[in-house]
Amino acid sequence: MEIGDYVETLKTCAENHEWDSISDLTHRLKGEFAIAMDDSGLEAFYTKTIESALDEQWLKRVTIDDITPFENELEKALALAATKTTDETKAVYLEYFFDGGDACNANIFLCVKYSEDDDGWGAEWNESGLIDGPSVNEYMDFDPDFEMQPFEEAVANAYADAILLAAAIRAWKAANISGLPFAFANHESSMIRIGSK
Repeated sequence: MEIGDYVETLKTCAENHEWDSISDLTHRLKGEFAIAMDDSGLEAFYTKTIESALDEQWLKRVTIDDITPFENELEKALALAATKTTDETKAVYLEYFFDGGDACNANIFLCVKYSEDDDGWGAEWNESGLIDGPSVNEYMDFDPDFEMQPFEEAVANAYADAILLAAAIRAWKAANISGLPFAFANHESSMIRIGSK
């Protein structure tokens, strides 16, 4: 999909309050980049999206200038996860949660089940299968006073999520974990499966 078409579709859906349509479309697009492990293509697409959709004020507030600290912390968390995988581990799942509070992290779960057909396996992890990950606050907290219009918010959230996903893809490429499926999600959204190494 071309960026202009994507932006226009987001705008129409936001104006009509079609939030499920926005979610489905962005999930599908990000999924295509993730399955191909194309972190640079993902970042470029969503950077151009905000540049064409947001005015200068919002562009300044939303743009993530440096995702490296998040990515480095994620690499450390995945390195720890690699030491905790066992024969029982069937998949690795990275989920972040953001509600504007202080404890908004991207955590890693070593899951004891896996399914291609549904996302329920993400909740199936054992006691030692949770690794605390980095905070997402500084990347997601661009509208603390709730001033954004629905379209602007949809674009900004899609962008921030895409940049976190791109960092997760790079961290996964660097991780010493092979042969296991890997998925990423915002707590409120469906999983995005990331391609095999």
